[in-house]
Amino acid sequence: MKKEEKESIRNQEWAAKDRRLIKKEEKKLSKLNSKTSVAHYIHNASRMKSGREKMIVLMTVERIKIIKAKLDMPDGELAYLRKSQLMYTSIFENTSGFFSTLFNRLSIWDTQNTALDNALTDIENGVAEAEGDKITAMNDLRVTLLLALAYVNGLVLLNQRQAVAIIRACHMGVVGRGTHDAQDIEVKIGNASGEIIVKCMVAKEGPKKIMATYFVEVSVDDGRTWIVLDPSHPSKVVVNDLTPNKPVIARCRNWTKNGWSEWSVSKPVTPY
Repeated sequence: MKKEEKESIRNQEWAAKDRRLIKKEEKKLSKLNSKTSVAHYIHNASRMKSGREKMIVLMTVERIKIIKAKLDMPDGELAYLRKSQLMYTSIFENTSGFFSTLFNRLSIWDTQNTALDNALTDIENGVAEAEGDKITAMNDLRVTLLLALAYVNGLVLLNQRQAVAIIRACHMGVVGRGTHDAQDIEVKIGNASGEIIVKCMVAKEGPKKIMATYFVEVSVDDGRTWIVLDPSHPSKVVVNDLTPNKPVIARCRNWTKNGWSEWSVSKPVTPY
């Protein structure tokens, strides 16, 4: 599609017929469930007879991005290991229900995590050859992580509607959605024992408020692990059943038409 043709259509007012066509094509695209079906759809769209309808269809295709996962591993060998262990546990225990299709390297993954953990412990204790064991363990683990990434992306491709939830459930990063600035939060003690109140900053586009879903997480171990709460449409979230007099930290991000925000700065509070 030529640039001047795109601009010509963008600059024209959308007619009711155009809007119906866009909705129809977006619905078709949301139901595509394999790389082959996506390629087939785009091939057929490109072969349509030239004209306004073809341009609108192709522009709709361009706006639909395939969401996929990335490993998003941290720097530092110990942090790398902890992230790998967290990802393994999420897929193995499958509390989210997304990973019922078996990943066939789970037992190997667990063994490789243990091997790297042992190697790092041996380095701390000054064991000879421990550095070589660490390098071998890291290399082996990287292969499994890449295969785990391919496994998750296979699930995501077939379920784009829940793609972000699947990726977040196994603690990988999201590719294919935009991000916007991190949102500040206010955290304070609630009115009941073991209760805190997290107030996320209302999402805006310029001065205008926009629709958002707020995702709050809390941690009782200083951020090593996070408890994921149910998504909330109100920006004010009440968290119950925490241990009284035990410090907790909270963070928030939101999802809008512009994609994910970054995580807010984590803030501490101690419920009574």
